[in-house]
Amino acid sequence: MKEMMTVANAAKALGVSTPTVYSLIRDGSLTASAGPRGQLVSQAAVFGVATARRVDAVRRHRDLVSYARSIKATIWPAEPETIELGDGRTEIRDGADVAAYAALPKGRAVLSWLDSDVVAVFGPAVIHTLADLKSLKAAGACPWCWARDLAAVRGGLGPRDNPPTRVLIGDPCPKDRAVMKGSKDEIDKLWAGVKADDRRRRDRAARVARAREVEAAKADADRAGLRLRAAKRAVTASAGPQAAAAAFELRRQAREAHGKGLPNLARELELRADKLERTGS
Repeated sequence: MKEMMTVANAAKALGVSTPTVYSLIRDGSLTASAGPRGQLVSQAAVFGVATARRVDAVRRHRDLVSYARSIKATIWPAEPETIELGDGRTEIRDGADVAAYAALPKGRAVLSWLDSDVVAVFGPAVIHTLADLKSLKAAGACPWCWARDLAAVRGGLGPRDNPPTRVLIGDPCPKDRAVMKGSKDEIDKLWAGVKADDRRRRDRAARVARAREVEAAKADADRAGLRLRAAKRAVTASAGPQAAAAAFELRRQAREAHGKGLPNLARELELRADKLERTGS
């Protein structure tokens, strides 16, 4: 039996709003069924939508490590610069920076500013873990374990051990490395799929362009043939009936020469017929 989830939980798993999930249902991306407390959608279908959204987002962001750095800098701006004193203590270089840093939105307060590609690429579990990163570290919790548990509860995409995710939430603990040992790098796999899809699209477009060029060349040749035949008819008409009859006879003789295996004679007769049609003599 399929595992089902509510529309609200599907929105949490995808990292989108509830109206967005209803839009996915209306356009056929998700199929809903009636439940005791509202509409239900398949968890597998939600995971499929999340994967498709990730592939599309990865295509728009070629350098995922740099993208991850910019996301982290947005959620957690750089702290004020410190200097080391002679006795080994440190202090803020400029006291005004403290007030400026305190006024900056950070953590969860920034999540609403992020574009949809952020959650599509890394999953809501990783992004929410990043927003709570400082409190998790202060409590001695492992961000990777937290992200995995969050994904398991919400049903969305969990963290995968790759450089961009490490930029966001640090290195996984030994427990997480053991869980993910032997698994392929999902981001690299997705990126390889995106590049393969791009190559297929380019090849398909090139084949279509070549086919159109061939069709255009054939159409040009057909039009040129029509103009040539029309010109020949006009010349023949102007040359007079006797010249036309003589040219017709020469072409008949040329066909007979072809049939007897005399191509040179046939070619000569064709040339004489052409000249007769053009000049009348």
